[in-house]
Amino acid sequence: MSSSKEKNWDLIVKELPEKLYKINISASTQEKIEKLHQYLNNNPKTNCLYYFNHISYSDPLLVGHIIDKIDPNKTRPIIIPVSYSHTEPKKIKNIPSIAMIKLAGACGVNPFRVIQNYQINNPHFNYDEAMAQKININLFQELKKYKKSELPFALAISPEGHRSDNGILGEAESGMLSIARYIEPVLLVPIAIHYDKKYNRNGTNIGKNVSLEIGKEYLYNNQEKRDIDFYMNRLALALPPQMRGKYNPSNNH
Repeated sequence: MSSSKEKNWDLIVKELPEKLYKINISASTQEKIEKLHQYLNNNPKTNCLYYFNHISYSDPLLVGHIIDKIDPNKTRPIIIPVSYSHTEPKKIKNIPSIAMIKLAGACGVNPFRVIQNYQINNPHFNYDEAMAQKININLFQELKKYKKSELPFALAISPEGHRSDNGILGEAESGMLSIARYIEPVLLVPIAIHYDKKYNRNGTNIGKNVSLEIGKEYLYNNQEKRDIDFYMNRLALALPPQMRGKYNPSNNH
């Protein structure tokens, strides 16, 4: 990371969230932060995949804030898949998403536009399988580059693929597991975001109380046989019960 991008990271990701929000981090999550920090230091070749529930525009900023606490020395460059449809420059409604992506780039984060599975052959989006493959290959080429170099890296992913309409954890897509299989061994870390009062899914929610919790991590390797629900259950367990939706934390093992 260049010195200018490192300064931007420290300002925007490390300092700004604490000025804009009243961030609550529980004692158990603080312990997990310290544990994950030590794990990454002791396992320098292991990649890391942070996955989170998506409820508002500012979620990536808050996730970055937690990542900074886990990896303050920036040992792993960060890649983030972003929605192709939500970053099309000609749509006015995409301005907040595009602004967030520009901020991420200024901080040294590498965004890659992808077409989500639910959008393929969906008349609302008009993307077919061929276009999805053409767009999404860019992300996998970047992952391939890192794999070949044997340099560790991190990804931040919203497995739901889009913001929740009601704050409840939605159905996950299979894309996260496809990536995990491709980059294993990889440590999967669930990050739960929730506000203590009403919030605006289309806004920045500046000044509000927001809790950031880390769920139970999991080391994914080439012997992995679990389905996506196993990982979503771990994310759900870090959320209040009313936000868990279909996912049942009792399925965690």
